[in-house]
Amino acid sequence: MRELAFVILGRPDRQNSMRDNTSGDGTDGARPLLVLVAGAPASGKSTLARLLAARLALPLLPRDPITHALADALRPASREQMQPLVLASFQVFYALIAEFLQADGVVAETNFHRGVSELQLRPLIAQATTVLIHCQISREVSIRRFVERFVRGERHWSCFDEERIAKIEAGQPQDAWDLAQPLDLGVPTLMVDTSDGYAPEIEAITAFIRSAMVLAS
Repeated sequence: MRELAFVILGRPDRQNSMRDNTSGDGTDGARPLLVLVAGAPASGKSTLARLLAARLALPLLPRDPITHALADALRPASREQMQPLVLASFQVFYALIAEFLQADGVVAETNFHRGVSELQLRPLIAQATTVLIHCQISREVSIRRFVERFVRGERHWSCFDEERIAKIEAGQPQDAWDLAQPLDLGVPTLMVDTSDGYAPEIEAITAFIRSAMVLAS
């Protein structure tokens, strides 16, 4: 749990922040920054979010460690039993975003679902300068990477990926892919091709976020 607390709650030195929140009269002159990093499974969300958090001097909030910690504590025996914990992890995830928005902001990463996630996110984006970074990759490449990670033993036991892969091979609908489309939030959105590195490159992604902040100020 100490590692989890670091991942979720760790905050870079605010003196190194790219944002100066203090206006000339000594009051807080800027809204917090909320960077949403979205995309299908194995699309490179986690790595990109980590890079952006470091470049923006913001805390990183991935949802997966929350889900895994809940599973390790409650030990579900099947994917069906895991579903309430997944829903609970989203509630914790959104609550933590709200907490971070009381300060400088946060880079929040998960497999957001279009038509579902917007309801919880809209009250949050009303409090922040929000940018959506959507990792775009073909479904074929995403699933291939997903299976390879499972085969290499890189996935947490509570993901029940063997069951998920069997359903994929059987052609059953998979919300994690079917709904992994750009969110309908009306915020600056950048599509990033993560098939082979980043296109645009990380410098341009960071510049896009900075420009959105300037326009919002």
